[in-house]
Amino acid sequence: LPNGNPDVPILAISPMKETARQLAMSWGVYPDMSAEDSFDTDDFRDMLRYSCEIALKKGLVKDPNDLMVVTAGFPFGTPGAANVIRVIP
Repeated sequence: LPNGNPDVPILAISPMKETARQLAMSWGVYPDMSAEDSFDTDDFRDMLRYSCEIALKKGLVKDPNDLMVVTAGFPFGTPGAANVIRVIP
């Protein structure tokens, strides 16, 4: 990437309005401010389902079977802990 811009869209989900606003300033990043009760923060699979729903609603994937790469910090709420990566359909 000569200009440093991503070839694919990046969905960034955060419960914090300030974080979502800051992410909106990054090229190719589509932030979503999730409500506190959008998904069970103790259930990683629930977060993955929520992420897939948002990606479809925002038009970032065209088909529910498109592959997505998800990175997250688990347990949630741990600053700087991106310790999980999953490829999901």
